[in-house]
Amino acid sequence: MGLLTKLFGSSNQNEPKITVTISGSETLSTNKREFSDGDPSLTNSLNTTESYKPAQKLPLTDICPYCGATQDKPIGRKKACPACKKPIFVRTTQDLFPTSALTTEQVAHVDFYTVLKNILMATREDYNKHEQMLKKKWNTSKVNTYDVLWSMFNDMQLLQRNIDKGQEEKWTVIQMLRNHHSTTLGAAQYQAARGHNPAPYLKNAFNIYLKVAKMEDNVRGLTVQCYSCCDACTKFHNKTFSLDFIEKTPVLPIKTCTHPFEDGSKFVFCTCSYREYYEWQ
Repeated sequence: MGLLTKLFGSSNQNEPKITVTISGSETLSTNKREFSDGDPSLTNSLNTTESYKPAQKLPLTDICPYCGATQDKPIGRKKACPACKKPIFVRTTQDLFPTSALTTEQVAHVDFYTVLKNILMATREDYNKHEQMLKKKWNTSKVNTYDVLWSMFNDMQLLQRNIDKGQEEKWTVIQMLRNHHSTTLGAAQYQAARGHNPAPYLKNAFNIYLKVAKMEDNVRGLTVQCYSCCDACTKFHNKTFSLDFIEKTPVLPIKTCTHPFEDGSKFVFCTCSYREYYEWQ
């Protein structure tokens, strides 16, 4: 069993888990960093005197994304449609949907897509690639947005995209685990927004965080940070636990947390986090 398979394996069969390999790992420790001084695709942007305008925002629309009813004026902020009473959200800078007025489900898609873009540098081209791949795999002319985004979330090439492969394998693995931790937290929010229990994803995210801490040099423990979570979590704030203790008795997410994911949600969502405690502290 390879190093990464051991790192990403989960002892809990109910938790999401992922098995990966690093492409080209046999040359990781021998690669040298190459300077980009002579890369015209980069240096031309640094030397240009041309002024650039921000990306064009989507125009506001007056059409309800649920029922298609025309509103009395363009929708510029969150509101309830007078016709169907459902909440309309506005996102003018997203590139996932062609209109700025979105449904609750579409907002969840956009927010998770943003996580993948910010952490893994995913692009619309990546989205289109996964969409076409699923269409071919399932022999269908249409796939839903959730399946495409989830396929991107599980794409190992995306997980490795922003990793410096010119370093030793240990630090490459750590960077990959950090990416996986962050995207898994995003996945927990995504599932909660879609009405599913986020607990398995939160547990997996913090399990990944523990694996990173165990691989890093000089980390003695993890300190809990629980700003603005709930009263049940407050007593854990700034409390430090050894790595061995957390491995045997996971601290986060805190089981007694009462913080709802959002108003009216049937699921709690612990917003606490860890901070490394180093041996010199």
